[in-house]
Amino acid sequence: MVASKTFLNLDIIKCAKIVAIVGIGCAIGFPLSLAFTVPFWISEISIPISVVFLLSYILIYFGVYKKRPTCLLYAQFILGILIFITLCLAILSILVSLPETIINEKVKEHIYTKSEAKNLIRHGYYIIAGSMVAIIGCTIFVLVIVQRARLYIVENLRLSQIPSEFGSLPPSPFTPPKHNTITPYENW
Repeated sequence: MVASKTFLNLDIIKCAKIVAIVGIGCAIGFPLSLAFTVPFWISEISIPISVVFLLSYILIYFGVYKKRPTCLLYAQFILGILIFITLCLAILSILVSLPETIINEKVKEHIYTKSEAKNLIRHGYYIIAGSMVAIIGCTIFVLVIVQRARLYIVENLRLSQIPSEFGSLPPSPFTPPKHNTITPYENW
């Protein structure tokens, strides 16, 4: 299998570095932006996930920078697990879109009626689930880039270990020695 050198008309190594740098920035900025805009329990969930995303993007950058395919493999494994966890959280936020305690709080504060509070909270959970689906889509895109970069690095490591001239190899102990053989009609 021949690894592709380009992805979206970019060199695959440059593309992986760009994805890693953007991912590191997003993994740092995402929990900071959530801390000021959403309830505390959502930021309690998002901070550990963001730390794991940060670890995986650091592994991607280190693996591409040092040309180590094992770091990229670890990052793929971590990102695959994060896709599963994020998918479970998205499904959970859709299923638990009507917490009665929050609805009753809003009704007691005389801010909303019960039906308005249900609709507002339901839409909020749907927005959370939609953003998680968007994160899953971006993570799958990153997985494709990391897979192609890893295959490219592995193939180039293999090709760089093959000598350019086969005559420069030391003789194998299993090759028979070269003898001068005279053909029977050569002396005539």
